[in-house]
Amino acid sequence: LLGLCRRAGKLVIGADPCIDSMAKSKAKLISKGSTKKGVITANQKAGTGEWYKFVVKKTQKVTLKISTKLGGYSGGIKFAVYKKGDRYPFGSRNAYDTASGEIQPYTFGKGEKLAAGTYYIKVEKYSDGNGYYSIKWK
Repeated sequence: LLGLCRRAGKLVIGADPCIDSMAKSKAKLISKGSTKKGVITANQKAGTGEWYKFVVKKTQKVTLKISTKLGGYSGGIKFAVYKKGDRYPFGSRNAYDTASGEIQPYTFGKGEKLAAGTYYIKVEKYSDGNGYYSIKWK
């Protein structure tokens, strides 16, 4: 059984080509107002996915719009937000079926605002979830 994955604009074919297809150090940049799209495949292992990053230049309110169209009997896609240098996420959202919603990460003590810095988003498969997703920094 072979799978298909798109990397750097090229299709890659293999037994499981999308597993950790991107390391955190090679995260794709999301700039304010832009949208990134991706696919979590049925043959990926749970916990694998893609990394994205965004840079907040000054303390501000940040809203990330999440849209998904998923399949699979159970499970979905998890979106987790990390501050640069942190090992654990400080915000996350799980998506099931066809869903959309928002993540509004904030820094404790800054109200609903996020402090300046670099942040990462890990989009990962959990259980049997698979499908398309998009992330937009509004």
